[in-house]
Amino acid sequence: MDDKLQQAMFPDGTMTINFPKISAVSGLYDIEASGSMRGWLNEKDRVSMKMTVFARDLDKTIAAVQDAAKTEPDLSQLSFGLMMAKGFAKTDPDGRARWDVSIADDESVTINGQAIK
Repeated sequence: MDDKLQQAMFPDGTMTINFPKISAVSGLYDIEASGSMRGWLNEKDRVSMKMTVFARDLDKTIAAVQDAAKTEPDLSQLSFGLMMAKGFAKTDPDGRARWDVSIADDESVTINGQAIK
């Protein structure tokens, strides 16, 4: 992109993408995410993100993935990842699992205020 055009469009050298609500629902999962992502135009590997993720009936989703892993062994890693994610979740009053995820531009990650290494 031309430097003058970039300066006019992105005066601070960053671009922010907001996603107010993305959801996916089926008989096996019910997930919703919202947040924003910021990227630095002249530093391609520098990004930051703040996102909130909600999941309903997570145990049902995990059980379905575990069942599918019996015939598709690669899904066992997904099952393990979902169980780990469940461990970081907070339960909202409506019963949904909630993750407030923050990734700083120094690549540090926090989930529900807990630093992840």
